[in-house]
Amino acid sequence: MSASRIKNITCPKCGEAGEFIVYNSINTRENPELAKKLKDMTLFEYKCPKCGAVVFVDYGLLYHDVEKGVMIYYVRNDADAEKAEAIFRGKETDAADELKGRYIYRVVRSYRQLKEKIMLFDENMDDRVMELAKLLYLTKFQVEYPDLVPEIKESYVYGSEGEYQVAFRTKEGEISTNFNMQDYEDMDGRFEYLLKPIRRSGDIVVDQNWAMDLVHYAEPGSEEK
Repeated sequence: MSASRIKNITCPKCGEAGEFIVYNSINTRENPELAKKLKDMTLFEYKCPKCGAVVFVDYGLLYHDVEKGVMIYYVRNDADAEKAEAIFRGKETDAADELKGRYIYRVVRSYRQLKEKIMLFDENMDDRVMELAKLLYLTKFQVEYPDLVPEIKESYVYGSEGEYQVAFRTKEGEISTNFNMQDYEDMDGRFEYLLKPIRRSGDIVVDQNWAMDLVHYAEPGSEEK
């Protein structure tokens, strides 16, 4: 079931008041049309009934793909992030134990990360490997745009069916480049010995910091340990 609530919206262009449906959760099996709108981000768009202006309304929600066994919690603050992690780790519910080995759990902090995770799992890719591959592009970015490195807000991959872009969001806007799937394959092979089966890994927050921690752990010769 896709639980929802009504949010009052005031158009920033004409001042007209309106109502916007905010969904607390999206279930792909029960509401495939909402899942489609989430994937193309139109779920977050409010259109003013008076002037037609389109406003992006950013809010957190739970995405539940029943067929693929994926749950992604998009949260927007630290308190909600801790609560979501606790839920997925079974500290507040026994659901995690019941579904252990069947589900992939993730907590993300932006709608871009949410979109990226959904895309990766839809295309049967491992988001952990992708985060490792994105570090290669971060290194290139540091060389090409050294002044913007401290201003990087987040990185994300977008695209479909083998044609992807990796983007870095900075104060200057989005800077993107083509993503080479060979980099994904190379990182998959390089770190395979450290990556547990994705549904039993216990990883919930898989982001750039997670990838950096894994790379730092993988010291020379660790394959033989």
